[in-house]
Amino acid sequence: MAVMPEEELWKTFDTHPEGLNLAEVESAREQHGENKLPAQQPSPWWVHLWVCYRNPFNILLTILGAISYATEDLFAAGVIALMVAISTLLNFIQEARSTKAADALKAMVSNTATVLRVINDKGENGWLEIPIDQLVPGDIIKLAAGDMIPADLRILQARDLFVAQASLTGESLPVEKAATTRQPEHSNPLECDTLCFMGTTVVSGTAQAMVIATG
Repeated sequence: MAVMPEEELWKTFDTHPEGLNLAEVESAREQHGENKLPAQQPSPWWVHLWVCYRNPFNILLTILGAISYATEDLFAAGVIALMVAISTLLNFIQEARSTKAADALKAMVSNTATVLRVINDKGENGWLEIPIDQLVPGDIIKLAAGDMIPADLRILQARDLFVAQASLTGESLPVEKAATTRQPEHSNPLECDTLCFMGTTVVSGTAQAMVIATG
């Protein structure tokens, strides 16, 4: 895939340089699904409550409360138990509010990609701005500095393209990507010049690329 000639890429992904039409997009979406990562299931409320409880201060108070109860100092044990309960409850409420605010912020942010599509029955094409979850394999997209890579891509054209892959490799320096058909020196896909991966970021340069995998 990394060094496959463009002619073979068009055939493999049943696409063409003019972009996909609506019927082809719907067919690809039925086959591959939406461009979304599996949603992480939220933990039950009691798990959050346990996490809020298990801090060194609460554990120390719990030990002191147990000692007080064992020595029959019931008043001290009751006061300590109340302090632990209030501390845990306040942390739980604060965590719940923070999570709710973060979810609301995520819902407000709409990530988009610039994609080449056939826009009418005459076969005319154009660049469209669409949500990234509507991308399908075979789509041709534009990349520019600051863009998040919205899917796994094969570079078709590039100019001074550097991509930050720290989220995948931990490498702090950006790596250069280019359109080339020479055999890669490494077997690791992350080190292939022609491939970009979902979740990485364009640091500089511009490019056109084909979506080869989604979600």
